[in-house]
Amino acid sequence: MIAKRYLVTALFAMLSIPAAATQFSVQGIPQYTNKRIEISGQPRLLDAVSALAVPATVYSPGTSLCRTALRARHQAIKQSLLRDILRMRERMSAFGNYRMRHLVNRLGEQLERLPVSGCRRMPLDYDVITAHPIWNLPLQDGDLMHFPARPESVVIAGAVDRERLTAYAGGSVAHYLSAIKRTDLANTDIVWVVQADGSIDTAPVAYWNRDFHPVTPGAIIIVPVKDSIAAEINPEFNRYLAELYATQKVLP
Repeated sequence: MIAKRYLVTALFAMLSIPAAATQFSVQGIPQYTNKRIEISGQPRLLDAVSALAVPATVYSPGTSLCRTALRARHQAIKQSLLRDILRMRERMSAFGNYRMRHLVNRLGEQLERLPVSGCRRMPLDYDVITAHPIWNLPLQDGDLMHFPARPESVVIAGAVDRERLTAYAGGSVAHYLSAIKRTDLANTDIVWVVQADGSIDTAPVAYWNRDFHPVTPGAIIIVPVKDSIAAEINPEFNRYLAELYATQKVLP
């Protein structure tokens, strides 16, 4: 009887302990700047989004969730790409092709500048998450929710003379390629496109198979390395390059 009384007392004590709160922060909505928001229990993303006053000026297709748990994976992708760059450089040196080695160096410098964000472009919209519960992930302590304004630019990166922002003007991928110079490292048949929502696909851009491939505001167009060069080092190099760029937040 005494043991039972102690068990009941212990159970009530456990139930009386308040549930630990999960803290997250918000970027892009001024009223939440430098604030930590707490939600008790075991919240999910829909709970977090419901607790916010998201203005209509937010560019919903370009929102991102950034979390510590993703940083290790993104760091691993970046380091793998930099190792591949080193091997490309060594191969160019071995063949005495110093001009191509210089172009590989420039691509490596471009990669070095990319921050390891821990971000994933994904919907943080109440209606979208409600309609597609697969996006309703458990909220993790320390999460950062990024809500950008509608961007007015497109990023062009990869095997180009220099990475750049160019004004968004609608239209197809081909329109933006006319504004840049591809280097001799470049595959001139296709480009990889990271749309604002994080989706990744390829677009044919050679004169013989070019078609209309729309680009969203905030997209990233990646000019890949020639297959003949990448295949000798890592056949998945260009795909990983696109994946790394997809971790970057949408720029205004």
